[in-house]
Amino acid sequence: MARSHRILRWLRWAFLVLALAFAGLSIWFVLRIERFILARLPREVVVANLSVSFLTSRFVLNDVQILGREAGACPAKVLATLRQIEGDFQLRQRLLKSITLADVRITAEGLDRRCFSKDTNQSDFSLRQYTSAAGIIFEIRGADIPLREIGAARLNTIATLVYPDEKTVAIKADRITLAAKNLNVTGRNVSLALERNGNGLQLQNVSANVTARHSDLSKLPRLSSRKLVVRAGEAELKLTAELARSQWSVFSAVELKGVKVGGAPLYNMPMGLLQLSPETLWPMAEDTPGLFEFSFKTLATTERLPAVYAADFRIALTNKVRKNLKKKIPVLPF
Repeated sequence: MARSHRILRWLRWAFLVLALAFAGLSIWFVLRIERFILARLPREVVVANLSVSFLTSRFVLNDVQILGREAGACPAKVLATLRQIEGDFQLRQRLLKSITLADVRITAEGLDRRCFSKDTNQSDFSLRQYTSAAGIIFEIRGADIPLREIGAARLNTIATLVYPDEKTVAIKADRITLAAKNLNVTGRNVSLALERNGNGLQLQNVSANVTARHSDLSKLPRLSSRKLVVRAGEAELKLTAELARSQWSVFSAVELKGVKVGGAPLYNMPMGLLQLSPETLWPMAEDTPGLFEFSFKTLATTERLPAVYAADFRIALTNKVRKNLKKKIPVLPF
């Protein structure tokens, strides 16, 4: 009987020692993995704390800051903050399956391209070495972006990040949303490819369908001038954009609803018989009461796209106004 108690006692001690050894080995392994992850993050990424779970194959980074490069134009300045970064991984293959960014705040410096300049001798951190052929699922759950004249806009999307080769990264998203106070932008079937060169990443191919809606045009100061003041109205812009071989092809369809304008008189007839002003002419320029539609196509290189697009927009708008006015007032001299 005493011998059986002694054996049982030894078994208990052996089990306790094994349990302590396993716990110690697990803690050591977790600490090694956490150091492994933190050591491979860029120096500009500051993390408050990191936790890793091997049961669910997930890691969590809390209170993350993205700083400007020391050798760049914005050394140590905060470019963005993130409440949390979550990730799924395959431990044996050392591959990432997904990354989720939650509550992102981008600063004004974070939108300045100069803050991302680097020393040509400095090596870049790349997710490519941790990405499988299927890519990484990349999710953004609320990113606040400061935009001039519009204010803070909130971005949400789920995209797939793929590295076809050493110099190229491809991003595909079924849906991207950007919401501000009076603005809502939705992108569908967005696909783009970027190629790495000496100056960073450069767009090579783009394909996207975008719908933008603005609920109060009077809040856009650039639409108004001394001669023309936009007092009310809604706008919807639908465009299909493609970029191939440095050439953009953009088809745009514009719909204006409930627009009310004012401004200085455009023409005064002798003896005060008739005065033409934006306020009196606009109802006659509309297709139907409260509705005005037009479309146009833009072809331009990346460098000239903003200027060419703005010019094509003005030309299409002017031609449509003239065409509608000519139908209703044939005696107009244009």
